[in-house]
Amino acid sequence: MARASIAPGYSSAVDANAWAFPVAEAKPGAGDAFEASTVTQILDRYGFGIVDLVKIDIEAGERFLFAENTEWLARVNAVVIKLHARFTSGCREPVQAAIERHFGGYLEKAIGDDTFFVRRQLLSAVPLNSRS
Repeated sequence: MARASIAPGYSSAVDANAWAFPVAEAKPGAGDAFEASTVTQILDRYGFGIVDLVKIDIEAGERFLFAENTEWLARVNAVVIKLHARFTSGCREPVQAAIERHFGGYLEKAIGDDTFFVRRQLLSAVPLNSRS
């Protein structure tokens, strides 16, 4: 399983028994350490050029994920995200700023707990039947 981080390295679960848990930076080889990758590294590792939809629900971690190293958004057509701004201040601002920076024009719609951000000008992928 790939786990996203703002920078490559290692992380560990602070409370692995909780249904949702924060993570912290860890040393490689620490007992509960796992490898963390950037979203760009995950997309590259699995050969994704353009991604139609990314779904994110990371319990207020969106404020860190979207604060820096957001170049992966240049490869994404739409993001569905559960913003946790009502629980943790500062969650929405970095998300919206990164979307504006990489999407240009976009549509935004909240449905229940999810907020949808969709490019007005979708990126086009190479059709499957024309790939070598």
